[in-house]
Amino acid sequence: MIDQMPIPASGQIPEASPHHHLPQDDRMISSLHHVTLMTGHTAQPLRSMVTEDVVTVCQKLLTAALAGRYPVLPFDNGKWTLSAAAQGQNLVATLWASSRHPLPILTTGVALDPGSARNLWRALHDTSLLPLVTDPGQPPEPPWIADRIEPAFPFEAALWTGDFSRCLAWAWTDEMRGRKEPEARTSPDPDRPAGACA
Repeated sequence: MIDQMPIPASGQIPEASPHHHLPQDDRMISSLHHVTLMTGHTAQPLRSMVTEDVVTVCQKLLTAALAGRYPVLPFDNGKWTLSAAAQGQNLVATLWASSRHPLPILTTGVALDPGSARNLWRALHDTSLLPLVTDPGQPPEPPWIADRIEPAFPFEAALWTGDFSRCLAWAWTDEMRGRKEPEARTSPDPDRPAGACA
């Protein structure tokens, strides 16, 4: 259940709406609203900006993360790993700095379900360990991506995390196109810090 999907900090993602469907005919989604919660920066990435090869790589990463395997991103010599949890059409993914004691660096929420998007937006705000400039009561219209920078975010990651979260969101959106019945998927791991997105 989405109410059991932990994300970094103290809160949880609330229950999804009973109607799990894309906000419009899923074949018509050609852009996503992308917001960085700490700065308020917005973008409108187009699906046409992401190649099929990149989407395929991200789908493999998501499949592994949702199965609890914490895949290593295929660059930077294994420096970054991914965890994820999903309920219905919504996804929460966390990037981790790989080390003896992994630290979350970025949490990304992807909301495709208009019935539960507001709750996901609020949860991302309520559980933040850093101040955010976006209004927790005013989410964008779905479909959207929200990036939340975590305290361990390294400066060097700013060069690629925005693009990565957009590619991951398109991989998730494409995956939702063929799914008939939504399901809850999490990847819990007792070795991850308490409250981490699993």
